[in-house]
Amino acid sequence: MQRRIPRGDRRPHADPAAWVGAGSALLLLIAIALYALRPGLVVPPPPPDPVPVAAGDWLESRIRQLPLTGGAGAIAAPRRRNFAFRPPRLPLPGDVGPDWAVVEEYLERRRAWTVLETELALADIPAEQKWRRRQDAWSERPEIRRAIAAATAIVEAGGAQERVIEAAGFLVAHATAEPDADWHMAVGARTLAAHAPRFDEWPRVMMQLDAGRTFAPNGQSMAREIDAFFERMAANAADPAVRALARYYVAVGLMRSANGFWSQPGVREARRQRALEAAAGLSAGVEQESFAPAQEPGSPFASIPPTLAAAEADLLHGIRHATVGGALSEMVGRRLDGSEDRLSAYAGRVLLIDFWATGCRRCAVERPALRELVAELPVDRFTLLGISVDEAPQAVIELGRDEPMPWTNWHAGPASDLARRWYVRDLPTYVLVDREGVVLARTDGLTDAFTSLIRRTVAAVR
Repeated sequence: MQRRIPRGDRRPHADPAAWVGAGSALLLLIAIALYALRPGLVVPPPPPDPVPVAAGDWLESRIRQLPLTGGAGAIAAPRRRNFAFRPPRLPLPGDVGPDWAVVEEYLERRRAWTVLETELALADIPAEQKWRRRQDAWSERPEIRRAIAAATAIVEAGGAQERVIEAAGFLVAHATAEPDADWHMAVGARTLAAHAPRFDEWPRVMMQLDAGRTFAPNGQSMAREIDAFFERMAANAADPAVRALARYYVAVGLMRSANGFWSQPGVREARRQRALEAAAGLSAGVEQESFAPAQEPGSPFASIPPTLAAAEADLLHGIRHATVGGALSEMVGRRLDGSEDRLSAYAGRVLLIDFWATGCRRCAVERPALRELVAELPVDRFTLLGISVDEAPQAVIELGRDEPMPWTNWHAGPASDLARRWYVRDLPTYVLVDREGVVLARTDGLTDAFTSLIRRTVAAVR
């Protein structure tokens, strides 16, 4: 249980042992940063998305990408940072007070910044120039930390503050990329559950909470507070539709955890089975209740099932057929020339499925490595299938004229059943399937460990 600290005592304590530990941690972070920036490793920039990303969170994301090995050289998944020991630069509720004007000021500046960012995204300029200008704009995004501190102070005041519901919603929607996002978002969600019993925006709020969850390479959840909130709501919410929504996200968390690249096989399969148990029958009695708002935050390329029954069906498909350990099911798609194609046409070979888009910069960075794999591995034992989620196939066709893609490409579109039923939430998304149709791995990057697994799997085919 997290230690509660009096409001006036939330600064790091001047304990010599704590300073020694902090110095050791700093040395470790420097070493990890040097490792992450070693020659030959492409470090993708923060995505040009209006949600702010703190430098510490970017470094933590790099830590999560390091290989987890045994022995003295092992690097454990980063522990969740304790609210009591946040960096001094992060304002605390006692520093700002329950001042809604601070939150409003941030929201106004963010709206103006978002307009600028959107104009850059739509500007008709060369792609490289657009990317650099968006990176410059990203560095000038409004500072959110004082607003988070003010919203937290309002929430802590509870019913004494008329803005408590708005402050709670702000924490859920805007704290996603900040230090201790898990803690802030869960505090906001718990406040909504306590102070708004007839709250009708749980589909949006729970979707935002899920977007705030991250998982270590071994599948361990890094958002324990959010996980616990979903579990409590699944068990105790008065509204059966809200219980079903929460149960859906309990199952989603287990499914995502099962896809951890370094998960132990037994642990992985146990998580997948628990996900199936949580998902099966979740919509009973509330089948036609609405599942989600019209547009899913943070996932513009995936269509949204309209009802809880449809959401349950899609989730069960994803757990059974698109999660590591599951068995691939038949899937029909269209090639760029409009002809129909089926996954069964690739049976008997190791299959790498790549969900991607022409506007995805990381996809472009990793395309040369895909070409190397296709050129290196024998065509009778390995095949690559690209599935584009672009609006129209013409964008893929035009890219292919300038940049070779010597493999089959399907066009699925941003609101396709394929992207939705495979729970595609990141681009690129790679799914490795063995010749028997069993999903071996699912990841969002061509790491050395992943490409090594591809080569080993192909080499084992006789």
